Amino acid sequence: MPARNKVTISVRLEPALAKRVKKLAKKADRSASKLIARMLEDRIDIEESHIDAILEGEAAARRGEGQDLEQVAAEIAARQRGKRRARKAG
Repeated sequence: MPARNKVTISVRLEPALAKRVKKLAKKADRSASKLIARMLEDRIDIEESHIDAILEGEAAARRGEGQDLEQVAAEIAARQRGKRRARKAG
């Protein structure tokens, strides 16, 4: 994609993180900018789905559709038991 179709965004990084980015960019033989852009592309869908799930959960809770701690704990315990059974059977 030509540079004229791109937008510049500035970020502030801790010095240790900036050093890691520069080191990795050098290893990958690309610019830090290209490395960061690629890393964002790889991660943005996951972050969007996490945020959407949180917002959906908050909205459900406001509507009174949430589960209490005991329900969640029971569901997690049931999943754990199922995984253990599958490992023993497998």
